[in-house]
Amino acid sequence: MVIRRLLFGAGVGAMALGGVLLACNAILGIGSASPEPDAGGEAGAAPATELAKFQQDACATYCAVVEKNCSGPYLEYLARDPGNPGDVCMTLCQQIPVGDYQPFPGKEPAPGQDTLGCRLWHAHKVLEDGGGGPELHCRHAGPLGSEACCSIPDGAIGCAPIPCTPFCRLDLAACGGDRPGAVYGNVQGYCESVCSSGAGFPYVAGDQSISVGAGISVDGGTSFDLVDENGRAWESGDTLNCRLWHLEKALATGNLAFHCPHTDQDGGGACVGAHP
Repeated sequence: MVIRRLLFGAGVGAMALGGVLLACNAILGIGSASPEPDAGGEAGAAPATELAKFQQDACATYCAVVEKNCSGPYLEYLARDPGNPGDVCMTLCQQIPVGDYQPFPGKEPAPGQDTLGCRLWHAHKVLEDGGGGPELHCRHAGPLGSEACCSIPDGAIGCAPIPCTPFCRLDLAACGGDRPGAVYGNVQGYCESVCSSGAGFPYVAGDQSISVGAGISVDGGTSFDLVDENGRAWESGDTLNCRLWHLEKALATGNLAFHCPHTDQDGGGACVGAHP
């Protein structure tokens, strides 16, 4: 399959962002693209190499944009701790299907696209005057995609109120399998059922107050995924936000054994009760 190089969006100020490889045909997800191997090459080798490069380039551009436009109280990806070689955004980004990219400015991607392309569009939208700003678009550009870049459940007419599908996909990639502190038995469906059940994890998104226990509520203020309206990290409280913070902190510090259990159903002793 012929592949051409194209700048994956514009509007990042003076930053010279690298191009990404966009397939000539619409790509619905990194796992669904299947370019043919180079002539004379070993069958299966070229596609794997091209797809890995494609994902890496797309993530490099996306992370540069979202980290520049969604900072401070609108943070979506934690910075790595000194001495830790990992990069939180680049690591999590590998688990997000690339999908189609809707050039910006342009029409907003339709809901139901749990893709990197959708998230990048919203990352650019942050800087547009009158466009809703970072308080709206950063959570759409972030790892969970919130109510814009989402997976619409079968039979539903819109996005699920709690973005369990992307959270579980990311959590199992970082904290699943035989990794230290692994949770959810490495089963996506089990994680999603726990996350979205009646006793699941409240997700603070938008101007709202949510109940997190007997007579205890949390004021969401303006929606932030990793910090509250006062800039305090969501490192406690029985919410999806808290579990996302610990998921990212596990990668930022490299201490999976400590932080991964806090993403579990019972909160691991950290994501419990009310956020201070």
